[in-house]
Amino acid sequence: MKVINGLENWQPRPDPIYIALGNFDGVHLGHRQIIKAAQKEALTKGGTSVVMVFEPHPEKVLNPGAHLPLLTSKAEKERLLREMGVDVLFQLRFDKTLREMAPREFVFDFLRGRMGAAGVVVGYNYRFGHKGVGTSTLLRRLGQEASLAVRVIPPVVVNDIVVSSTIIRGLLGEGKVKAANSLLGRYFAITGTIVHGAKRGRHLGFPTANIQVTGRPALSEGDYLVQCQWAGDALFGVANVGGCPTFGIGETRVEINLFDFQGELYGQELTVEFKEYLRPGYKFASPRELIEQIGEDVRRAREIIGKSASP
Repeated sequence: MKVINGLENWQPRPDPIYIALGNFDGVHLGHRQIIKAAQKEALTKGGTSVVMVFEPHPEKVLNPGAHLPLLTSKAEKERLLREMGVDVLFQLRFDKTLREMAPREFVFDFLRGRMGAAGVVVGYNYRFGHKGVGTSTLLRRLGQEASLAVRVIPPVVVNDIVVSSTIIRGLLGEGKVKAANSLLGRYFAITGTIVHGAKRGRHLGFPTANIQVTGRPALSEGDYLVQCQWAGDALFGVANVGGCPTFGIGETRVEINLFDFQGELYGQELTVEFKEYLRPGYKFASPRELIEQIGEDVRRAREIIGKSASP
């Protein structure tokens, strides 16, 4: 997959360009239908599939004071799209020019003129143009005028829930990680670098790997059963997402107690997949109570692992 950053680096191609339009935060099951449709069009027409995303997320620009926990980092989104076999990832800065572009200008001047697109694929709730006045219906109409093929993908429904990034964020914020995973079509994951912590876990008898994360994750604070990939092996463990209230620490962090692992991880990048929510986070009256609860968390996590491994 080729990654192109910025409009100044985009060069029109001689072959037909089919673009999947959207933010694609999470690359969930609904997003995948949009992207696969663009890939199919490109393959059928002998063209190139392009996923075009805005950086930063438009919501962060339009509502800078609002808290929007993203489901995927820029690097994670790129990895997932690469795994899908996308030809080109085009990352476009969401600047003043794009924010104020009228729907007709976006279709005629940008998509057809500057990008040279033969077709685009969007979700049913896609919005575009100044103040988001453009809808998928308007895009179809403008596409007909501009000789731009437009395909609109209907909502994807899983377990009677319409798949969307907003719904997934809500589920994760409520600790419903298994339901969120079913909409993602994969385990929700956080990737970060292992950094040195205060080593309290080691003193408590449960050494932890501390992951440095940017911003607040979408997850509810608490303990989770997790799985990590390391040197070709699947490592299970219990991860705590929160601010260490027992020791008076308020910043959000991810601390993982990996089962049966001996090794040095500092400075290494680790991807943590969240499989099941164990309990909410709360302040303990003493370190002893915390130790007892961690022991119970580990016991329960191992029990879940054992059941899932049973025939």
